[in-house]
Amino acid sequence: MAITHTWKIRSLFQVNDGTGTIARINYYVDSYDGDFFARSGGDIVLDIENIENFIPYDQLDEQTAIGWVKEKIGDKVSELESANESCIEGKKNPPAPEFISQPFPWNQPQPVVEEPTPAPVEEETQIEEPVVE
Repeated sequence: MAITHTWKIRSLFQVNDGTGTIARINYYVDSYDGDFFARSGGDIVLDIENIENFIPYDQLDEQTAIGWVKEKIGDKVSELESANESCIEGKKNPPAPEFISQPFPWNQPQPVVEEPTPAPVEEETQIEEPVVE
């Protein structure tokens, strides 16, 4: 099954000046492969000094905010998705542990040696002679 990546916005932070300008975005990416799941995320701070195409807060949609995140983090988009893929692969095919715990060799139960069962002894049967009177 192919791994799918879904980018989401967790929270938006506005400048506290009444303009509705978004200055910081908290994001995450969820990755799924069947029942296996991984999540990565972070925060970005937007450059609000030279805004060219201001979008009023009440007109902002999630896809636009995700676009800002992906533009800001650049190559980190594929790094986060790859990290999630590696995590999922590790869950699907966990590596063998480097070390394993074993019981002490001196505390091992000793094998039980069974004594041979003696063969049954056949009883001698005595034939009684008939009594003649």
